[in-house]
Amino acid sequence: MTAQLLRGVTHAEYHADAFEGSPRFSRSIAVRLLQQSPLHAWAAHPKLGGQAVEEPEEDAQVQARLERGSLIHDLLLGSGAELVEIHIHGDKKKGQDPSRLYPAPSYATKEARALRDAARARGAIPVIPDKLEEAYGAAEGIKKRLRLYGIHLEAFEPEATALWDSGFVASKARMDLLNLGLGEVLDLKVVDRISIRAFEAGVERYGLDVQAAAYTEAVETCHPAIAGRISFEFLLVERLPPHDVAIVPLSPALVDLGGQKWRRARGIWARCLESGAWPGFGRVEPIEAKPWQLEAELVHMASGSESAFNKIAPE
Repeated sequence: MTAQLLRGVTHAEYHADAFEGSPRFSRSIAVRLLQQSPLHAWAAHPKLGGQAVEEPEEDAQVQARLERGSLIHDLLLGSGAELVEIHIHGDKKKGQDPSRLYPAPSYATKEARALRDAARARGAIPVIPDKLEEAYGAAEGIKKRLRLYGIHLEAFEPEATALWDSGFVASKARMDLLNLGLGEVLDLKVVDRISIRAFEAGVERYGLDVQAAAYTEAVETCHPAIAGRISFEFLLVERLPPHDVAIVPLSPALVDLGGQKWRRARGIWARCLESGAWPGFGRVEPIEAKPWQLEAELVHMASGSESAFNKIAPE
């Protein structure tokens, strides 16, 4: 298949893998395969297991914070999931007409919660109308900060979808922001507060090195003329005032490491597709004692000390 960049692909279409040549390999599937197992990758893929892989349940506050981040993410890109403003019927006790709809002030009522849950069920982002105005303000504050560093989001194409064959494996990627003329790819991360240390720790956990390598390969394959000139950076932006921003590149060594992981996962994926076998964890190697655990025990034994509870005389 010829490599191509598609415009106008919806979130639902992308995540359903509604493309020719599916099942398509992606960064998220690669990370799941490497960090969990081929079985988990199979289960999560919509054209294979097609199972909604249950993750640890998030409490209401965490889910609400994620939705607020997603809302600002979509406002900055000017695209994304459907936004649903929650309006509820009037309350007679408040002097409102029960036949009319009013902006919901919160999710305190059963009607508001039902509308919220229905929006979530179809992949939309529910939002209290007053909170939407706050989100617009945050997005403008973030854009202003980005312009100080020469980044104008209007110059980028949002959510371009790449389809290409990566080592004869049908693959896909969806880039937040792409400027082919400048050879720039930006990935947007909305956070409450920027912490470079926390982001660094998340590179391995979320496979961000794999993402950088895969997305770079995607653009270079679709547009060979700019191969070797692609710049991939993460944009960390604060949802809360002062709406600071951080432009974070990964080192060439880290991107190269991500490329090795991408190719290793791709090879496993190809073999599993060909064989139809998707192994899980099964029997694993014995868990070894860590050097620091052995050292701590040796220090304890050498000191001749006893734990505090051993020093308490029995009654």
